[in-house]
Amino acid sequence: MAKARGRNDHPNLDLARELWAAAADGNADAMRGLLAEDVVWQTVGRNPLSGVRKGPDEVLDYLAMVGESADELLSDIEEI
Repeated sequence: MAKARGRNDHPNLDLARELWAAAADGNADAMRGLLAEDVVWQTVGRNPLSGVRKGPDEVLDYLAMVGESADELLSDIEEI
């Protein structure tokens, strides 16, 4: 059941939550279905994981790489 949307919730917040849930379950097919064809994922920093990924394939490859290299990944949605 979807969480009730508050006055300040962005309309894409539910979509982002679904994406994180699919990632936590390792469900790449569900993730692909939630990503727009023109998705752009930017990771800030100066390290091998930073940079810009464009399109579902690049984003999913990046997220798989992060998942494989991390012992534990905790994340919060800070801004949409």
